[in-house]
Amino acid sequence: MVKLLDFFHSSDFLRNLFIYGDDTGTIFNTLCKHYKVVEAAGGLVRNSKGDYLIIRRNDFWDLPKGKGDKGETREETALREVEEECGISQLRIEKPLTTTFHIYIEEKQRVLKVTDWFAMSYSGNESLVPQVKENITEAIWVEQTDINKYLNGTYSSVKDVFKAAGVESA
Repeated sequence: MVKLLDFFHSSDFLRNLFIYGDDTGTIFNTLCKHYKVVEAAGGLVRNSKGDYLIIRRNDFWDLPKGKGDKGETREETALREVEEECGISQLRIEKPLTTTFHIYIEEKQRVLKVTDWFAMSYSGNESLVPQVKENITEAIWVEQTDINKYLNGTYSSVKDVFKAAGVESA
């Protein structure tokens, strides 16, 4: 397993790694032993016009999310992260959507980020303010019919969040 993970992380051309087996719980637990597991939460935010909030971070379109603070619930984390990363409040969680998993290397350590996603509504009219210290360069509202223009070439986990919400054009 370690050799496979090292090969995957050192590759310049592999973008996805799929590991199949009958006992997914054991496979997942084995993977977790080789990663620092980070829990996060985020939101798929829709405004009163039906537009969706997306951000541009590290040259990719993404959704606002982040790591939880000590003692925070997943819902509190999701609300706080959207507020911090986009500069808006007046958010309300509608329902849980899905959980995504993605891996990366940080300071020579393998990290597995487990993100719980929530459908949110926004009722305000504040201007979006991207959180530059988190490498967010843009925060915009996008009409549902234009979502694919922004999601082509982004992370598959972001597309999965839109699919979990039943957004047909994702």
